[in-house]
Amino acid sequence: MSTGDFQEAVHGRARQRQPGNGLPSHLRSFYVNAYDGASMRDIAKAGGVTPAAIYHYYASKQELLMDIIGRFMQQSIETTRAAIAGAGQALARKM
Repeated sequence: MSTGDFQEAVHGRARQRQPGNGLPSHLRSFYVNAYDGASMRDIAKAGGVTPAAIYHYYASKQELLMDIIGRFMQQSIETTRAAIAGAGQALARKM
């Protein structure tokens, strides 16, 4: 999830977003400080939004983290499905 995607999620949670590659700045607080050490203020600052904007769409840090995990899981599922489909096509060409 890129920083831009994070801002879009906070400002328009209902819309569908695609996560980006790498570790974006707004997730570094979770990575560096772990869940307990990551403050919503630091996460908001890194993501370019205010803490109030985050709390408008997410009731808690746990809800925010679960949404992030869900997005990464969805991306993983889509990537895996595409790889399986590609492998099936490659196998079919060999036959």
